[in-house]
Amino acid sequence: MTDRPKIILHAGFPKCGTSTLQKLFCVDGHRVARSMGLVWIGHGIKLWANGAPATEIMYDKEGSLTNLAALDTEADKTYFLSSEALCSYDYMLEAISKKFEIDHIVMTVRMPVPMILSEYCWSGWLYRAPRQIYLDGRLESMTRTIERLREFGPVVVCPIEPSKFPSRFCDAIAPTAPSDIEEIAKDAGDVNVSIPPCLAEALNEAITALNMEPVPGPMRRYFVNAAMENKGPEEFRSYMPDAFHSVLNNADFVEAEIEKYRQMLEGAGLSNATAREALELSKDRLTELAKLPVADPSIRTHLREHAGFILDKVRASHPEAIPA
Repeated sequence: MTDRPKIILHAGFPKCGTSTLQKLFCVDGHRVARSMGLVWIGHGIKLWANGAPATEIMYDKEGSLTNLAALDTEADKTYFLSSEALCSYDYMLEAISKKFEIDHIVMTVRMPVPMILSEYCWSGWLYRAPRQIYLDGRLESMTRTIERLREFGPVVVCPIEPSKFPSRFCDAIAPTAPSDIEEIAKDAGDVNVSIPPCLAEALNEAITALNMEPVPGPMRRYFVNAAMENKGPEEFRSYMPDAFHSVLNNADFVEAEIEKYRQMLEGAGLSNATAREALELSKDRLTELAKLPVADPSIRTHLREHAGFILDKVRASHPEAIPA
């Protein structure tokens, strides 16, 4: 028996609906968390703060540890912390395990090819071109991460593809979600829908042309925010960079990745119906992405112009981020 309070952790993976779920748990005065009998730990690692701690765990180790130690907890309460940084920064898991009893850890997962593509369109373009992105090996890395996290507590895997994701996620957290959770999630809406892949490629080319030093982690937010706020016309989503197009149309590679995902889901103890739906929807998504053509010269010109417009926005608001 321990006198430490219990905590449930949501540790990601990144680009697996984490920001959308975090928003869901913060709307209406944290209605969902309260109805589930959970005490939410949000931004700044503070009780009932909106948002979730990610960048502070990534870039402010000492501040994160100080804020965690300062939490005024009660032994009879169950706490809930969601941050994709937890899947990479063990120092925080170690500190959490000393202050709390980790009840279990939920890992939201996704078929890796769309996940990696989404990561590139989020911030990966700041330091890599599409041809430098490796689409294989991620499933093995995810499996190793899950095994490592099991050293801190039981792990529950929750794929994002099948229907009623909010309900399934809440069931993985605690069996006391509001009966109208799907309606609450619909009203809350999605968060951080990534920019089009071809625009991400054009931004990478524009950054490379400036001969900039690698953008420091905390400063990346300036660039990401400008890109997210200026995604451009929907037409941009109708094209795919050459490098991604080639891989997505490699049938042997795609079939091998789907088989690896099947093995991962089955090994996670999911129901046959959930695993089957996740695989079918992943196949459909990969088929849709493979059909997107590469951009023609006129579209590429439009993309370059829009990438320049985005960097001008960054330069105007944060001159220190881009060299003159």
